[in-house]
Amino acid sequence: MKRLLMGLVLLTLLSGQVRAVPTLQLFSPDAHYDVQSSYWVSIDESFELWVVGAQSPEWVHEVSDVSLLVAVPAAYWDPAAEIYIEPITSSRAVDADANPVSSLSFSFPLTAANLTSVDGDGNPIATTPDALGIFGNFPDHGIYPAYFWQVPLPNLMIDAVQEDVYDFGEDFDLANLPSSAPDVGDVQYYQVGFSPFSPDFMFEIDLIGLAHNGHAQWRFAPFSHAVEAWPLPEPSTIILLGLSLAGMGLLKRRSRKAS
Repeated sequence: MKRLLMGLVLLTLLSGQVRAVPTLQLFSPDAHYDVQSSYWVSIDESFELWVVGAQSPEWVHEVSDVSLLVAVPAAYWDPAAEIYIEPITSSRAVDADANPVSSLSFSFPLTAANLTSVDGDGNPIATTPDALGIFGNFPDHGIYPAYFWQVPLPNLMIDAVQEDVYDFGEDFDLANLPSSAPDVGDVQYYQVGFSPFSPDFMFEIDLIGLAHNGHAQWRFAPFSHAVEAWPLPEPSTIILLGLSLAGMGLLKRRSRKAS
């Protein structure tokens, strides 16, 4: 009987872990998951960005003060670059969009002129959010110090909308969804673009918000749900290309010998 009870407790714990999804997530159906960096990475100059709020693991009712932190590492900073973020209606949503931000008329053109990371004289600087007095406990995870923008978004109305929410992490497959979603919440859809399209420019997007569930606490999207724009060939693509070229060379050499 004791072993049976212990087994039931373990099963309950495991099932709870399987069901739990992060409170905040970022995802792009146009990106691929890079297992080395644990980020969704897009190599396109324009891609969809999903901003996700879920009820679990603490049955959050709403997330206010929602912000994207769009950061450009100092090594890739280009003062002439522009990033655009606009609300859209996604044709690839996993569920009907019950709280469409596409009905709101706002867009965010991000330029050197409206950076959040500026010094006391308004000059662009590469720094960290906490150095400017915001989000002091936000970990830098290798992207900061950076030039960055804090982009305010509408609240995630998690209790009011009840859209299907998944764990949009490494194992998520938009083409093969499970029969039921592990959680409910609110998903906002945006289109992100940047110019000039250059391999010498990259940026990363993180998500932060104030979760309300009886009391309020700051929440971050896990780093495994950050989105990077990196207009370079994927490492796997480079390797495959190299192997293909080597194979073609070998075949050509053999055909010459045969003739």
